[in-house]
Amino acid sequence: MKTLAQITCLLCLAVLPSVGCTSRTAVPPESVRLIYMGNLDGELEPCGCTEEGDLGGILRQTEIIDQFRARHPELFMVHSGGLFNSAIATDRITSQFILSGMAEQGFDAIGLQWKDLAYGTEFIAASGLPIVASNWPDKRYATEKRIKRGGTTLAFFQWLDPEQSPYREMKGNHFPVDTTTGALERALRSARADGALTVLSTTLPRPEASARLPVALADIVILQSNYEMYGEPVMENGTLYLQPGSRGQRLALIEVQRNAAGRITGAHQQVVNLPSKVANAERLRAWYEAFTDALKADYKERVATRKARAAEPSPYAGDAACGSCHTDAYKIWKSSRHARAFATLERVDKAFDANCLGCHTVAFNQPGGFVDPQITADRLNVQCEVCHGPGQDHIASSGTAPLLKPVRPDKLVCLDCHNRSHSPLFDFEQYWPRIQHGLDQTTAVH
Repeated sequence: MKTLAQITCLLCLAVLPSVGCTSRTAVPPESVRLIYMGNLDGELEPCGCTEEGDLGGILRQTEIIDQFRARHPELFMVHSGGLFNSAIATDRITSQFILSGMAEQGFDAIGLQWKDLAYGTEFIAASGLPIVASNWPDKRYATEKRIKRGGTTLAFFQWLDPEQSPYREMKGNHFPVDTTTGALERALRSARADGALTVLSTTLPRPEASARLPVALADIVILQSNYEMYGEPVMENGTLYLQPGSRGQRLALIEVQRNAAGRITGAHQQVVNLPSKVANAERLRAWYEAFTDALKADYKERVATRKARAAEPSPYAGDAACGSCHTDAYKIWKSSRHARAFATLERVDKAFDANCLGCHTVAFNQPGGFVDPQITADRLNVQCEVCHGPGQDHIASSGTAPLLKPVRPDKLVCLDCHNRSHSPLFDFEQYWPRIQHGLDQTTAVH
């Protein structure tokens, strides 16, 4: 087994020449260039709450893709799937725009993962994207995708692993797939006989893929995505193993050299970070504006529904009620960034985005929680009741009724929002002193 560092590998954890990255090795003219990505996981755009987490997004990806294509119009581009997140209602809108955004990016082939079926089989099939599932039982999805560019043909395959199906425990036969690899093996063998560069994508890690799939017939195997960071490419028994990063924070260009028999003899890889200094692709401005408009329209529609409930008694009292007794703690909170959390959304035109409101208001999408700034102005920002729970009963009982959440700080409460997706550098020991208040001014309780 060899890493690409041992067979002429260039790993560039920066950005393209226009924004800071330079290539140091000349590429032979017979090289095949391939952009590969995996597991977008619903991240159409980055959260942006922290600088270290402000990476990726379809707009920045497209800017870099366009630069690569301008330099290398013959390159191929594939994705191993895992496009969606389906945690909240607006994720369906986001997923629709992920599909249309990827259509604009121009992928040659996109693998199907189980999570891509969250909205049914037709949702993604109707997108017109080149979706591939090599062991799918009918013709809804392609079993392989061949793309010819210049003098090279690339054949892309995707193994939808039956053992990973979330539907296995359900009654009935939901989304059955071929559990044997015979058909895949024959298709790979045929593509290789035709001189194609064979690419097999899977959600399996390398040991399982090597044991269960006909990897010897694949020139390149794209493995289970690593969290955020791309793994180092590995060459083993004539097959090049690649591991994309997740969440769309980076993309990679792999440049492979082949011998006269078509086998890979060497490779160079560039992994491109996508921080805020990477420009948004101007050609997708209308697409992004349409996405924003769709989220706003959905938000207004949901506000109209929630207005009917807004007149009902709320278990939340608001920060002013808390401050009437807890004056010292209130002063500390008032001077913190928590007290200005909603303003940060307004500043970036995200005050309507359900993906953001849950961590910038009190109890959004929960009974008695935030509806909108006009109806529930007393539930803006990250107030006392976000961490300590509803306070109305506590206040009505003159403080004898206990709060539902800890009176003293508990880092598990913080992790509801300060998780690795939104706040990757969060450290309770460093963050808590910034807002330390209340009964325990000196010692944090874990």
